[in-house]
Amino acid sequence: MRKLLAFSILAAAPILAAENGAMTPAERAYLVEQLEKSKADFLSSLDGVTAAQWTFKPSPEVWSVAECAEHIVLSEDFLRGFSQSTLKTPVVDRPATSTAEQDQKVVAMVGDRSHKAKAPEPIVPSGKFPTPADAAKEFTARRDKNLEYARTTNDDLRAHVTKGPVGNMDSYQILLLMASHTGRHTAQIREVEANPDYPKTSAQLIAGVKMSQRTRGQSMCRFVLLLAAALELPFPASAQLPSIKLHGIVNAASFFAAGLPGGSIARGSIFTIFGGALGPAQGTQVSSFPLGNTFSGVSITVTQAGNVVNALPLFVRQDQINAVMPSNAPLGWVSVQVTYNNARSNPAPAYVVNDSAGIFTSIGTGLGPGAIHNFVTAASQPANSTANSAKPGQVVTLFATGLGPITSPDNQAPPAGTLPTPVEVWVGGVPASVSYSGRSPCCSGLDQVIFTVPSAAPQGCWVPVEIRTSHATVSNFVSMAVDPKGAPCSDPSNPFSRAIVNGGSFGLLTLLRMAVHEDLGVNSAIDVTEDFVTMTATNQPGGAFAFAPFAGTPPPGSCTVYPGSGDFFEGGNVPQVAPPALDPGKQFQVSGPGSSQSVTLQYSAAPLGSYLPLYSLPNLLFLAPGKYAVSSTGGANVGPFNASVTVPSPLTWTNRDQTTIVSRSQSLTLEWSAGAANQTVTILGIDSDLPTNSSALFLCTAPVGATSFSVPPEVLAAIPATQPSLLHSKSVIYVISSNDSTFAASGLNAAHADAVFMSGKTVSFE
Repeated sequence: MRKLLAFSILAAAPILAAENGAMTPAERAYLVEQLEKSKADFLSSLDGVTAAQWTFKPSPEVWSVAECAEHIVLSEDFLRGFSQSTLKTPVVDRPATSTAEQDQKVVAMVGDRSHKAKAPEPIVPSGKFPTPADAAKEFTARRDKNLEYARTTNDDLRAHVTKGPVGNMDSYQILLLMASHTGRHTAQIREVEANPDYPKTSAQLIAGVKMSQRTRGQSMCRFVLLLAAALELPFPASAQLPSIKLHGIVNAASFFAAGLPGGSIARGSIFTIFGGALGPAQGTQVSSFPLGNTFSGVSITVTQAGNVVNALPLFVRQDQINAVMPSNAPLGWVSVQVTYNNARSNPAPAYVVNDSAGIFTSIGTGLGPGAIHNFVTAASQPANSTANSAKPGQVVTLFATGLGPITSPDNQAPPAGTLPTPVEVWVGGVPASVSYSGRSPCCSGLDQVIFTVPSAAPQGCWVPVEIRTSHATVSNFVSMAVDPKGAPCSDPSNPFSRAIVNGGSFGLLTLLRMAVHEDLGVNSAIDVTEDFVTMTATNQPGGAFAFAPFAGTPPPGSCTVYPGSGDFFEGGNVPQVAPPALDPGKQFQVSGPGSSQSVTLQYSAAPLGSYLPLYSLPNLLFLAPGKYAVSSTGGANVGPFNASVTVPSPLTWTNRDQTTIVSRSQSLTLEWSAGAANQTVTILGIDSDLPTNSSALFLCTAPVGATSFSVPPEVLAAIPATQPSLLHSKSVIYVISSNDSTFAASGLNAAHADAVFMSGKTVSFE
C-alpha cells in the first residue's frame, strides 16, 4: 500500500476494547484536553498567592482561595472513585446520552456558576493545606495519575451508567465532570481574587489605584508607559519567567523525542530548546565569530553535579532557542537552564552523548527531503529535489549535526577535517561510500557528510537516506530524489507520486480490513478483526520539496522510519506540514457481494463490521473478496461520486506466529503467501513508548511479486525497545496488501480508491 491513512494507523491499536463501551480516539483526546486545560488554569490561579490572600474570605459563608483549592484537590480521588464504582454497574449498550453533544453539555452545566450545589461531606474543605504550594503539589500528583489513566485505559467507560449530578452519566462523563468541576471552582477562586477587599501585594498596589484616585492614577500610568518606551525599559506588569517545555530539548535537525534511540544530544551539536518567554519576541541570530555565552540577553547553562558549562546561543526567540552543546559538556544526564534578562527558567533534563546525528531537512520537520546538494562542479551544487535528482555514482553533500565533539573552541569558526567518529550512510537501504564527515567550516555545530550515491540505489522521488554513527546510533530518515539520468524524479511503483509532486486536490477512498493477532499481555491469544471505509481529501502544495508521509513512501526494496511524539495508537503525531483538508462529505453507500450499508463518516472513517470474540460476540464482518461500489453525496469541496473497488483475496502471513521477540540488532524476515496478483505489499512496525511519550514506526515496501522481506537492523535500531512492563509499551507489526484504482469526482484533481488488508501481531522489540 502506497499510502497509509493516519486513521488506519491510529485505529490499529493492539488492544481493541468492547465495541460499544470503549472510548474512541477523539473522545480520549477530548477528555485529556479538558483535564490538561483545567489543570493549567487551576495552577495558574494559585501563582503568586500570598499567605494573607490564601485565607481571605469575602464573607463568612463564602470559601477562601485555600478552601476552594482544597475542595478541588479532594475531588480528584472522589470523582475518580465515582467513575470506578460506576464501572461495576451492569454493562449496557452505548446509551443515547453517550454522545459528544451530551459530553459538552456536561462540561457546560457543571462549569455554570449560576447554579449552586452543596459539596458532599468527603470533599468539604477543613484546612488541610497551609500554603498554595502544598495544594498545588498534591493536586498535580493526583491529576497526573488521572491523566495517565485517561491516556492509557481500555476500560469500557461508555458501557456503564449511573445517576449523576446532571442526570444519567456514563463513567467517561464522570471523568469529564472532574475537569469541568476543577474549572468551576477555579472560576470561584478568580471571583475571590476580584473582590475589592482582597489583600493586595505591593506590586498590585502600585499597578492599581482606588476609584477616588482614578484620574491621577491614569495620568501617572501614562507617564510610566511613556518613560518605559522612551528609555526602552521593561514594563513590570508584562514580566514572565522563562520556561522550558516538558521533553522540550531536542536535536535541532531531527527533532527526535528524548525517548527515541537517537533522541540524545551530542557534544558539539546544535540543539533546540522549546518553551515560553525564552528570549525576545522577534527572533534574532548570531552573525559573526566569536560566539558568546550570552546573546540578546539569553544564556544557557548545562550542569552535572557541580560541573557547569555554557551552551552557545545561535538563534533566540520567545518560544525557541537553537544553541551549540559544548564539546566539553559532561556525558550523561545534565540539567539545562535558560536565563533571559536575569530571569531563570525551570531546569530541564537532557542526556548528552559523544555522537548522535540528526539530518537537516528542506521543510524543517526532520522528515522528507533532506538538506542534500548534488555536486555538479565546484560552482554548481544545486539542492537535491524532485526537480533536481541525483544520479547513481554522483557525489552529494548532506548537512547534519551531531557527529561528535571537536578539539578547537566551539565559539570559533570550526576547522575542516574528518572527525574520528565512524559514519555510515545508506541510500535506499544500499551502503554508500563516505569521503568526508566533519564540520562545515562556515558554522559552529554544523556537519557535512560527503558521499557517493550507490550504483544500486533505487530510483524514486523519496529514496530514504540515513546515517549511523559509531556503528550504534541511527539518525532520522530523510529522503532524496534519485533518477538514472538525473532528470526530474519519477516513481513508477507509486501511484500517488505525481499527485503529490504536482500538487492540487487529492482524494483517497479506502476499504480497509484490520486483523490483529494479540498474544502478548493477554491471558490467552485472541484475533480481533474490523472493517472500515475511510475517505480523506487534501489540497497538496506540490513543488520541488513536496512530501506527504505515508504517500511519499520508499521505493520497492527499501524502508523508512517516521518518529513522533505521543502515542501513535492514541493520536500521537508524525511531524509534518499538514496540507489543508478538504470536505469530501460524510454520507457513503457501500455495496458488495450480497450486502449493502449506508454509513456516516466520523473523523474520516466509519466502521463496516467487526469480529470481536470477546464475550462470544457474533461475526459481523462485512468485507469479502469481490467488487464493491462506493458512492457519496459529496461535501463542501468534493462533488458526488461513484467508485468501484475490488477487494482481492488477502495474503497469509505465514511466519506470523513465530514473530514475537524482535531483535533490533538483527534482520527481521517476514514471509507470506501471495493473495491476488499485482498487489502491493508493505511492512509496518510501530512502537509507542508511554513513559517517555514518544513513538516511532518503520514502513517498508516489498518488491513486486515478493513473498518475503527482510527489515535491516539499521531500520529496527531506530525503533524504541519495548518496555519490560507491557503496560508501558504498545508494539505491533503489520503485513499489508493493497491494490489501487482511480475514480473521478468534481473538486479533485486526482482520486484513488484502494482495498487494503492489514494482518497484524503484537510483538516485543528487544
